[in-house]
Amino acid sequence: TKLKLGKGKVDLAFDRLARKLVRASHFDSFKLREIIAYYPLPDELQIGSILNGVGCPVYLPVIEGPALSFRLYRDGKGGVLPLTAGPFGVRQPVEGPVLAEVTNKDAVLVPALGCNPDGFRLGRGGGYYDRSRNFLGPARK
Repeated sequence: TKLKLGKGKVDLAFDRLARKLVRASHFDSFKLREIIAYYPLPDELQIGSILNGVGCPVYLPVIEGPALSFRLYRDGKGGVLPLTAGPFGVRQPVEGPVLAEVTNKDAVLVPALGCNPDGFRLGRGGGYYDRSRNFLGPARK
């Protein structure tokens, strides 16, 4: 568990995993048009190398009431919009366009503390992503 490893080892493991994701996913070859991601809290997978490595717009969640909206963070042309600490310390964009259509994005990266035995994401218990799951599109079996 994270507590047994210590912060330094966890940070190193997060960094290695994020780098492997960037290499394994070949984001550039997918010709991504838009992605939804998250700005990591200190104890989450540090995906900065992913956010900085894609050449398309990146939208981050903004906590507004009981659900999330997604606001532009990186414009895909080198521009980065400012972030501020929102509820629960989540870093979120303070300005910029809100993503009008969130279904069927090219990639959606969400934080997870782990997965249950059935493969379902375990979060922090606030239910924000569950209430905002329309970014997943129609259910697939």
